[in-house]
Amino acid sequence: LLGEAGFKVKAPRFSVRHGLEQLRARLRPASGDKPRLFIHARCQRLIESLARYRYETGSDQPRKGDGFDHAVDALRYLVMALDSVHKTTGRWT
Repeated sequence: LLGEAGFKVKAPRFSVRHGLEQLRARLRPASGDKPRLFIHARCQRLIESLARYRYETGSDQPRKGDGFDHAVDALRYLVMALDSVHKTTGRWT
């Protein structure tokens, strides 16, 4: 429906795990650099969601249905979109 309405729709190219790794890398870079993503203290629902984010037992898939995955998923989609900007042109790929 979005495509028919004229929106450019792109399917995710990466797994959930990859997106979460990108999110973690922005929050806590392995190189010891300063974080590239800050969560403001007013974002209480997101902070709670990050703290309660869990995986299904024996799986690398996040637990769905408890409501705490929605805010984290939205943040993950944002990070994946930001990381897809072409590095040389600065345009969306």
